[in-house]
Amino acid sequence: MYKLTYDELERVKKGIRKFNSNPVNLAADYSIAKQFGHILNGEICHLPGAIVLLDGFFQTGLRFQGYDSIHEIYDNLQQQWVNVQASLGNLQQLPMAIQEQDERIRLLGLIPELVRGRRRVWPYSFATKFFHWCAREHFPIMDSKSRVAIHNFQITKNVRRRDLLINKGKPKGQGECIEEYKKWINFYNRFFIDNAEDTLEQIEQCDEEAQNGSPFHIQNTLLRVLDKYFYIKGSNG
Repeated sequence: MYKLTYDELERVKKGIRKFNSNPVNLAADYSIAKQFGHILNGEICHLPGAIVLLDGFFQTGLRFQGYDSIHEIYDNLQQQWVNVQASLGNLQQLPMAIQEQDERIRLLGLIPELVRGRRRVWPYSFATKFFHWCAREHFPIMDSKSRVAIHNFQITKNVRRRDLLINKGKPKGQGECIEEYKKWINFYNRFFIDNAEDTLEQIEQCDEEAQNGSPFHIQNTLLRVLDKYFYIKGSNG
């Protein structure tokens, strides 16, 4: 279904190189990865910095949704972090497969309780990015530009209408967001199944080589590397 042709693979590589050619992109990923590395090691004093970096670089709009302050976010996360960490530990023992989709969705559902505010806007974008950096092999990053690019890619592959990501507007409310995110998980699961190991290795290697010489080099998972391409593709139309 999602097997890449030679030309498609070359376009993926070109998009990854374009993303990595911007040192701001590399510096942001590097900084976020470092912050979450500290957090996952139990140093939760780094949570405020991680939240600010995520919201600022990825433009999740968290600070515009009526949430009270960084102090409240930090307090809520600090209080619940032991439970979150235990759930992440369970998730890391599972394969990146459809069977553990429910555990990922359950973790996403914790975000509204962790990041409370006066308005009840479900922080979908922030939630996927937060948990991606907590468990980078398990959570795809949801981004509006990537959504359009994946939708268009699915159209070229004659994907069933019910499996398509939306290409206009956005889901509303927690229920619609959860249902759409299941499609993101299913898309990447299927993508990894349909493409040969050599193809996936070429994509990872391209990301590594495109970071050569940068002081902000990190080893990304395929989920992040492919997100770079789909983001660039969705930005350029």
